[in-house]
Amino acid sequence: MSEFLLEIYSEEIPAYFQKQGEQLLKQHMDTLFTNNTIPYTPCETWSTPRRIGICYQNLPSKTPAIKHYKKGPRIHAPTQAIDGFLHSSNATQEDLRVDSDNKGEFYYIEKHQPARPMAHLLAEFIPQFITAFNWKKTMRWSDVSLNWIRPVHTILCLFDTHIVPFRVDYITAGNTTYGHSVMHNKPLTISHFSDYKDTLQKACVHIHAKERSDIIATDMHCLAHTHNLKIIDDPSLLDEVSRLVEYPVVLLGRFKPDYLVLPENVIISILRYHQKFFCLREKDTNTLAPFFITVANIKTPHKGKEVLIGNERVVNARLEDGLFSMKTDSHTSLEDRLELLQRRSYFAGLGNLKEKAYRLASLSASFSSVCDIDEISAKRAGLLAKTDLTSKMVAEFPELQGDIGAYYATQQKENPLVISCIKSQYIPHGPHDSLPDNKASLCVALADKFDTLIGFFGINEKPTSSRDPFALRRAALGIIRICIEKKLNLAMIPSLEKAIYLYQEQGINLDNDKSITIQSLKLFFIDRLRVMWCQSGIKPDRVESILALMMDDALLVTSHYHERLQALDIFLQNAEGEEVCNLVKRAMNIVNIERKKEDGRDFLNVNGELCHTEHECTLYRVIETQKKKISSLLQKHAYTQALKELLHLKNPVNNFFDNTLVNCKDPEIRYNRLAILTQLILVAQNVARFDILQE
Repeated sequence: MSEFLLEIYSEEIPAYFQKQGEQLLKQHMDTLFTNNTIPYTPCETWSTPRRIGICYQNLPSKTPAIKHYKKGPRIHAPTQAIDGFLHSSNATQEDLRVDSDNKGEFYYIEKHQPARPMAHLLAEFIPQFITAFNWKKTMRWSDVSLNWIRPVHTILCLFDTHIVPFRVDYITAGNTTYGHSVMHNKPLTISHFSDYKDTLQKACVHIHAKERSDIIATDMHCLAHTHNLKIIDDPSLLDEVSRLVEYPVVLLGRFKPDYLVLPENVIISILRYHQKFFCLREKDTNTLAPFFITVANIKTPHKGKEVLIGNERVVNARLEDGLFSMKTDSHTSLEDRLELLQRRSYFAGLGNLKEKAYRLASLSASFSSVCDIDEISAKRAGLLAKTDLTSKMVAEFPELQGDIGAYYATQQKENPLVISCIKSQYIPHGPHDSLPDNKASLCVALADKFDTLIGFFGINEKPTSSRDPFALRRAALGIIRICIEKKLNLAMIPSLEKAIYLYQEQGINLDNDKSITIQSLKLFFIDRLRVMWCQSGIKPDRVESILALMMDDALLVTSHYHERLQALDIFLQNAEGEEVCNLVKRAMNIVNIERKKEDGRDFLNVNGELCHTEHECTLYRVIETQKKKISSLLQKHAYTQALKELLHLKNPVNNFFDNTLVNCKDPEIRYNRLAILTQLILVAQNVARFDILQE
């Protein structure tokens, strides 16, 4: 058994593309082995800023001989069909064989692919997949035809310690690679994978991101502990930084303590997002410390002093910019900034930001009761929410919009509820972002998302399957999550109508008709719910049974439907619940068959006097009783209890089916029994669409 090793060495690959490169490399190689029925064991992949690689152990030295069997047309098929089959199979009449199955006799072709050296297969395949490598972004360089994420320098490819001979554009595969680009930039000759790892380790390259990440984490905690500090945990930054270096060297820098007067999130933003530095807190007081940790990609004399001098100079300059911007902003109150918003267009056809601010004020006020916030505070928060967009701080640090507004509102002694609403207006930022405990602070967030959705849908700027430049899916999902997780009794349709009215009140005429916009958004919300619920692990048929009820709802209170789905899911996990479902579906099948026989006739009116047997009388009586109970429970949104009430129908329905002939000879009695079953169906369908549920 042999070993296969492949490394592609290039200019620096961006951190966020390295993992994709590993996955694509594995995907291409696994496909090759699977298609050629070659047995293989799990591989090892790796990536650094300068290389991606893969290694397989225990591969056979030759590919197995394969017998291909291709089925063709029937033996009496037209000549044209047979000729087409031969042409597509690159075969002749002599290659045709006859076989039969339960449908008759047909032609087939059997071809033998002999075994071949594995190295020959690799030499043929690897150039093809390298040139077709599906990076999200690629570049061209010099006058070569190869597209790659960054210019490629060398390709190392070995099978059973021997070079796999192939060429990709100007690059010939070999057995050499390079070490660290600064500390050991020399060609290295490799014979096998163990040699590869050891040689690169000596050449100052840790090939695995996890190894580099562990080194960084360990060294950071040691360094922080030595100075009585603790690191602000940031797993995503750790992963990113580990992919920016091949030889991580952890260094502790500091900035002037004078800059600690800046808001904490401003300092963290400068260090974390702009410089890719880790922030620290004082271990005793938990306050932000005037230190940072940087990870260099090179070992320098004097414990990295030269590196730190440059980093500290940049950090202090950025913090000075932030301090200057904050002092400049302090001369203008948030209320005065409302006039500055008038100069800023929101979007072509949707007015300016001042108009949006007034729309948010009205919408926020309309949501005040469901969010448990007083109307005055909600309106004030909506009015001031976007004013920080005119500040120098947000111009300098756009990722802090909302946070800066909340900070300035605090400085101006605004109501704490107003401050929390301004701060939370963009929440949630993503599907896994947590929501604040206080639902009052989400009032403006809801208003902003409704206004955004109505505006962009109203001017036909809808998401497509591949593009969502205005993050409208995220806005819709944000509304859904807020309503569900905070159990808000917020009716979607009236909220959308209110948002449209506010645009019209300002004289902003949206392109689409009101009804078209609302219907489009209703379907959009339902689609987002479908995705969210299915991803949570609930069976698709159960999801669809609840979504079907939403289609005809004129209010659309999302939290109620979520509770209904949760109750249905639990109900159907129980054996009795599943039995009730099957009984209702049996009743549906009977009624549907009889309706078809009578050209779609409905069986709606039950005549109690025509209930001749004990079992049909009992069933009709129980249905009438449960109908009232279930209707009352649904009005109270007690969905679990409503479903439990359906269980009382189980025994009467079973007894009815066991002892009553539905399709009796008397047409009046037959109609009446079908009407009883119809009433049973209507009661069940009020709770969930049982006709969509699968048995």
